Amino acid sequence: AGIVVGPCDRERAFEFLSVFEGVVGYLTLLASGVVTQEKLSEHDEDRAITIPRNVERATQDPLYLAYALAAQLKNRHDLEQIIVGFVRGARVRVVAVCGLDEVRQSNPGVKLVRAAMEECLDLRQPILVQGRMLTDEDSEPTEEFHLHARWSRDVGGDSVASFPLIEEGQVIAVVSVRAQMSTTLDHAAVDNLREEVEPYTRLLPVSRLASRGLASHTLHSTSDALRRVFGHKGWQGRAWLALATLALLWVSFGSMSYTVAVPCSVVPGQPRAIASPRDGVLSEVLVEPGDRVGKGQLLARLDVEDERLQEASFLAELKRLDALIDASRAAGSPGEAKVFSAQRDSAQAQLDLVVLRLQQSEIVAPEASLVLEGDLQRAVGSRMGIGEPLFQLAEGVDVQVELRIPEGLIWDAREYEVATFIPSARPTERIVLDAMNIRPSISVAEGKSYFLARSTSFPAPSNLSPGMEGVVHVEVGDRSVWWILTHRVANWMRLKFWL
Repeated sequence: AGIVVGPCDRERAFEFLSVFEGVVGYLTLLASGVVTQEKLSEHDEDRAITIPRNVERATQDPLYLAYALAAQLKNRHDLEQIIVGFVRGARVRVVAVCGLDEVRQSNPGVKLVRAAMEECLDLRQPILVQGRMLTDEDSEPTEEFHLHARWSRDVGGDSVASFPLIEEGQVIAVVSVRAQMSTTLDHAAVDNLREEVEPYTRLLPVSRLASRGLASHTLHSTSDALRRVFGHKGWQGRAWLALATLALLWVSFGSMSYTVAVPCSVVPGQPRAIASPRDGVLSEVLVEPGDRVGKGQLLARLDVEDERLQEASFLAELKRLDALIDASRAAGSPGEAKVFSAQRDSAQAQLDLVVLRLQQSEIVAPEASLVLEGDLQRAVGSRMGIGEPLFQLAEGVDVQVELRIPEGLIWDAREYEVATFIPSARPTERIVLDAMNIRPSISVAEGKSYFLARSTSFPAPSNLSPGMEGVVHVEVGDRSVWWILTHRVANWMRLKFWL
């Protein structure tokens, strides 16, 4: 089997190699159910440890594998106790004790064995303390391996030994054994045990990776990433530590300009609404939103068919009454002439009202302006009531910026020093607002509460028109960095927990 990887340093290459060898060993176990004993000669094959019947569980569950190894070693060599511990960093965690179904780290016996295992981890070599009969003078162990001697004494003088399992220069596990004084346990026996277990060394890292939970996987990935960043060279770690210290000092004692981003929109400086001057049917619309119109330009027209008929009827009535008045005066009947004259005045008043309605049927622009609202093409043929809004015009070229300030930022916004408007359509442009008028009452829009504020009017650039959206960066002034980073969370905590 082989593996090809991209360009990398020596350390990274050995990491790939270690994982790859473990995967190959895993596949070998699945295919054959037996680990190949590379370090055993042909005449020693009968001493090879075999994988339990449940091969997949052994390759995916490191605890099951550890218990299986401990049980087979104990039975094959007539040992009193086999203990397996996994190494993480500079610590050893006891995971399997032959004869115990559950390993509790707080157990005094487990603590004693773990201390002996960590002694072996520190030395990175096998340790053997042979058993002997204890006397009353043996109050403290005097052997070179102090922790193993204490373990031997506490179990009644039995022989104890530990040996590390090393893969790619790193100790990944420690195996400890205990044998009664009647059983021979020497350095040759310890080396024999180590040779039988070593083929599983490459399998343990893969098995431990396969059984990790989400939290463990996240922790290991983070620690590996930090290890790659800081590296093994001292100057890299010192450089990163110096940068972290400088960043911490800047956050603790530094200051920076505090800026609040507030949503806003462009509104006309002098808006004017055009409503229907009378009730009637809309017959024609001549402009659309976005059109610029001049003073007196026709915008829309109401239907005048009824008014024309009324006008013709009243004109005919006036002519008839004029003839009756002349005839009464010629016949010498001044009283009758006064009656016809009064009827004529009433008809004239009604005619004047009809003429006014005819004049109001044409809706014109009062000043040169821009049509903001009034898309009435679909409303042609509909009846409009008196006072119903038809158009909204923006007179002149001045515009304003209307800010929607969330209530949580109102106090910061009131202390502003500079306010800069940035249109969403052209984020590279900056327009400095001279002043803002913040309304004292709250307005509700889209289910949220806002304080509305408007800037003073200013001439609109050619690429800025009412209705455009954007943000206003409100510069409040210098604040400490730690306050900028934490004040919103602190305020939320005060509201929620009454701090």
